[in-house]
Amino acid sequence: MKKEKINVYVQVYYMWYLYGSTDVIIQFVYLIDVSFCGVEYVLLEYYSLENLSVISQVQWGKKILMVGGKTDPASDKVSVWAFDTETECWSLLEAKGDVPVARSGHTVLRASSVLILFGGEDAKRRKLNDLHMFDLKSLTWLPLHCTGTGPSPRSNHVSALYDDKLLLIFGGSSKSRTLNDLYTLDFETMAWSRIKIRGFHPSPRAGCCGVLCGTKWYIAGGGSRKRRHAETLIFDVLKLEWSVAVASPASSITTNKIPARSDFPATVSVFQIPSRSDFSSDCF
Repeated sequence: MKKEKINVYVQVYYMWYLYGSTDVIIQFVYLIDVSFCGVEYVLLEYYSLENLSVISQVQWGKKILMVGGKTDPASDKVSVWAFDTETECWSLLEAKGDVPVARSGHTVLRASSVLILFGGEDAKRRKLNDLHMFDLKSLTWLPLHCTGTGPSPRSNHVSALYDDKLLLIFGGSSKSRTLNDLYTLDFETMAWSRIKIRGFHPSPRAGCCGVLCGTKWYIAGGGSRKRRHAETLIFDVLKLEWSVAVASPASSITTNKIPARSDFPATVSVFQIPSRSDFSSDCF
């Protein structure tokens, strides 16, 4: 059996879509249906669209957008693929404008109808700290120019967008070390700021996953060359304070059998489920 690696997963209503590759770089998409209190794990189809790995992804309506990543053969520019969860078909968005250089280990966030891309590393493994915007309506890339001292070049960092106005960048890997600095970009002033933390400060880490819930940014996993981290960090966006989440006893859930794997990536994203009226109340 081919070794499969899940690169990203996306939540669309009560469906989870897992995207990844095998040891021969064939793309696949799995669907997890959690609508009936159980879990159904279904292989939708194998693909060989552009041999993508180490990508970034976002949800846009009922589409999943795959942005950038390592390709085989190598590409000069970032590509944007869309997976339609209704038709289960891929399409390549014909982007125009100042298309960013191809990269992996970057982050992409969506604010309304635009994507915000930061950092990563190019095909020559040079770290990047450029910032770009992709307009989903006009399919146009634009570079963003900011004031202030921004984050140093890095990859495998984690990012979040608070209130569609404040971009947060934490950690990642530079050319020579693992980072634990925290920066914000105010989109109203287009000015970078490095956040000075009082009290507890996380150790350096890269390859984390994070999700913003209200004013709390939860960051889990990741690590450095010396160690891996199991704790979940919490950053309070308003108080500008770090803390560590206290684990509660794990709850059990009955599921259908899911194929075993030990190589889930540290860099993933979680999207909030939109409110719906057709959820069964027995599930909660």
